[in-house]
Amino acid sequence: MHASFRAVSRTTLCALLLSSSAAIARAAAPQPTPSASPLPTIVRVVTADRLNEPLADAVRTTYVITRAEIAKRGWTSIAQALASIPGAFVSRYGPGAGASITLRGATADETLVLLDGTPLRGMQLGAPDLSTVSTSGVERIEIVEGGGSTLFGSGAIGGVINIITAPRRNTRVDLRTGSFATNELRIDLPYLSFERYVAGNAYALPNGTTQANADVERSTIRSDFAHRFGKIAARFNLGITSQHLGVPGNYGNYTPTSRQDTVDSYLHGRFAYRRAQSESIAQVAASSDALAYTSCIGVGCQTDSRYASTSLNLRNIVHAANADLLYGIDLSHGTSLIDNTPSGIAAPSVSQSALYVQEHWFSGKSNSYYVGLRGERDGSAGNSLSPAIGGRFALGGDTILRANLATAFRAPTIFELYYPCPVAFPCSNPNLQPERARVADLTLSNDRVLAGTALTFFDTRASNLIVFAPPLFIPENVDQASLQGLTLTAKTRRLHGLGVNASITDLYRALDLTTNSRIYGRGPVLSSRLTLDYLAANPYAPGLRSWGITASTAGLRNDPADEIYYDVNGNPQPNPPFAQASGYTDLSAYVRFRIARRATITLRGENLGNERYALLSGYPMPGRSFSVEFSTR
Repeated sequence: MHASFRAVSRTTLCALLLSSSAAIARAAAPQPTPSASPLPTIVRVVTADRLNEPLADAVRTTYVITRAEIAKRGWTSIAQALASIPGAFVSRYGPGAGASITLRGATADETLVLLDGTPLRGMQLGAPDLSTVSTSGVERIEIVEGGGSTLFGSGAIGGVINIITAPRRNTRVDLRTGSFATNELRIDLPYLSFERYVAGNAYALPNGTTQANADVERSTIRSDFAHRFGKIAARFNLGITSQHLGVPGNYGNYTPTSRQDTVDSYLHGRFAYRRAQSESIAQVAASSDALAYTSCIGVGCQTDSRYASTSLNLRNIVHAANADLLYGIDLSHGTSLIDNTPSGIAAPSVSQSALYVQEHWFSGKSNSYYVGLRGERDGSAGNSLSPAIGGRFALGGDTILRANLATAFRAPTIFELYYPCPVAFPCSNPNLQPERARVADLTLSNDRVLAGTALTFFDTRASNLIVFAPPLFIPENVDQASLQGLTLTAKTRRLHGLGVNASITDLYRALDLTTNSRIYGRGPVLSSRLTLDYLAANPYAPGLRSWGITASTAGLRNDPADEIYYDVNGNPQPNPPFAQASGYTDLSAYVRFRIARRATITLRGENLGNERYALLSGYPMPGRSFSVEFSTR
């Protein structure tokens, strides 16, 4: 990042912080303050403290994306929805390709993704591609930023993303068609949801050629139902996603004609027994993942990877007059096979076992604090002891201070350790050590400043951080690393139906302390998002129902070292496999009309400024696109 850009970034951020601090100081009249949330209608969450609690009681920074927001914005994948969260940065490589996320500078592998409270897919296969996870049947997404290893274990250094599914009470059908041969059918029924998504994804490249073999076909079906067995409330979830897509590229095992097929399935059961002052919960889960990747460069023309896992979670929550006690046990076991030779390569099985406890005390109307501890055994990766402490304190004048300090850890994934690659182009490292981190954050918030303003400072100090550094991008451990940043969020009350929501994040420090250089691939130095939207007073009246405009920016480093990588023959090449653009602005908009009491038409536009990311491993973002959507409800 150029010095001038950093100076402007710091000046802008300081001005925003000073104005926010002045406004907070002027506020009066006490009122409890919840963690920041896109929609204030969500009053209870289940992820921050692994129990059902009011959002106002959550000490950890918690954001919520609701089903209504997903439908309004037209987000078809979890990756699209997460791009709206402060501190989160999503790199999308086109409608038919993958996406990756960083959360407060933590990579996708360092951010734990849950589906109904259970790790999504086999996390030991590596971070799930959230562009392939449909929002069909999703009730809400809860995002808890900051270290979550005390309650959830390995992989929660940056935070926890919990995708919560639930059946609709009524029937809804969505039909969409748009640019790049994108078509979607979504049907939501009581207890069942189905989605079929297709994208031809042929689009022009900045160099004048046309991108091909980046198409996708995805089918998702989910079912959810509940039943009571006497005093035991049971809930069952099952789902399957099948996807077929092109994977064009220009390095290593990737070729312009590469193809990928994935089939992911899961079955969850949850059983709860509630008493007057306590609740006991048991969760059982089984999942399987199969990936077939075909190319014709490297060891073989096809790589087949399969992973199956089972887990059991038992926990008990005891409620007292001024305290909640949570304790439990997590057990899981997974087996994997990476097969790109006639005999196949079986990676070691992965077993995890953990005991955890957390006590949360409440004092007065707005003050609380917690202490937690987790002991976990991750097979050959060894043991980990993860304490955490935090609290929420009323400072007067409606200002709330939230503070958290925790240790977090991540075991290397099977792909990072054992993925087979050509000898001339290695891409795994069996000598990797688990990551260890100390994670802290401080948040000042006030709901009387505008309609809610919050300022967060976050800090992560890590040892053995796993990075993919240029020029060869082989995973390796960094002895000591430091990440620091600030996030400011603010929103206004609606005036004549108009509302504004804004956020800015400055990840001003992401350093390898050994070399004092910035760590590669940790997201933008400065990112911002501004949304202006309108909601009609009577959403059921015919005519204009709502509209919205969102502008997001990202300033990414573009160091000279990022411009060169080495191919399989050791020759320097431009356009590294994981190149980052120096920056971009993305502008999107939608307008929705009600044409009947139970029918709407929505027009959407994406990337209206026609700006593109740099070529990312053969995955540039396409140019501007448009779509039309018909919905019944």
